[in-house]
Amino acid sequence: RTRVAIESRTRDLADQARRVLDAGLVAEAEALADEIRTLDPKAKGLAELTARIRSTEVALAGKSRPAKDGATNVPAPGGAGRVAPTAPTSPLAMTPKSAALSKKKRKDLADLYKRGMSAMQDGQADDALRYWELVWLGDPEYEGVADHLKREYLLRGLESFSSGGLDVAIQLWEKALAVDPQDEKTIRYLARAREQLARSREILGEKPEGSR
Repeated sequence: RTRVAIESRTRDLADQARRVLDAGLVAEAEALADEIRTLDPKAKGLAELTARIRSTEVALAGKSRPAKDGATNVPAPGGAGRVAPTAPTSPLAMTPKSAALSKKKRKDLADLYKRGMSAMQDGQADDALRYWELVWLGDPEYEGVADHLKREYLLRGLESFSSGGLDVAIQLWEKALAVDPQDEKTIRYLARAREQLARSREILGEKPEGSR
């Protein structure tokens, strides 16, 4: 069951990574690939995904590489054929191309966010959660995506907790805490679940993970 669960999770993560990469969010795709690597270094499609991430990085780097010697072929005043060096660019200044990339990223995030809202309205909560996770990876402060994610993680955690799935509840509440590290409700839920899990293992004579 564990193997099947890992395979299912890595497939979901790989799908998310590909969608993120299509949106031009290379760093986020790399983070998802790292999570896959942690679960299963030999996961199917991981090598292909990694290669695609690298090629995308190279392509984006080539597009954003500045001209050599910091000069452009613009005639300098008073001298035909001379090349005038470009003035140093402020870190806050944005070129038209970088502005277009930023605008595209925002458009992609808006599209993912809307898809998440539509999926939730259609009763497809799992799809909504995946879309919102992608948005949060791209911009944790995007509109109300953090609130949507935290609420969904908390509710799912409560469902697992009430049915005895302490491990799953803890995982979900840890995700909620990652979204909002200061949320007191999540902190209380986690403390209670961890305490109950430790008590259950003690009763069953199980050793905590990592102990000998």
